[in-house]
Amino acid sequence: MGSRRSVGHVQVVCSAPRKRPDGRRTSCACKDRRVTARQIILGSRLRWAMERFQTTGKQHLGCEDVATSGCASVMSHVHWVYCAYILRSMSPPGVSADVKSLGDTQRQLRQLFANQEQRRVLQKLSQIGGVQR
Repeated sequence: MGSRRSVGHVQVVCSAPRKRPDGRRTSCACKDRRVTARQIILGSRLRWAMERFQTTGKQHLGCEDVATSGCASVMSHVHWVYCAYILRSMSPPGVSADVKSLGDTQRQLRQLFANQEQRRVLQKLSQIGGVQR
């Protein structure tokens, strides 16, 4: 248990992974005193993943570059940033897992779909009702 200046009484968990050098510790705090230390650490990991997503979206994927004023347009822009993030962080089928940059992923996908017949079939499949056709 501890106390934070602007929060009040909190439960604090201090962790130091084995691979870190001495003196480097991470502390996580939670105002709800009923949660376990494990729950605090898992919540901190989830928050860190969201922080990484937000930083990547702003720095590399143009999330800050939205130039529209309508709510629907902004939501559409954010959804495209989400799609780009998914493309960047997950390897699509046929793209090697060690490729991390968006440009390399696009190049490998272009090579994969170089065959005109494959592109035509994939285009038909991606249309509404394409699978039934």
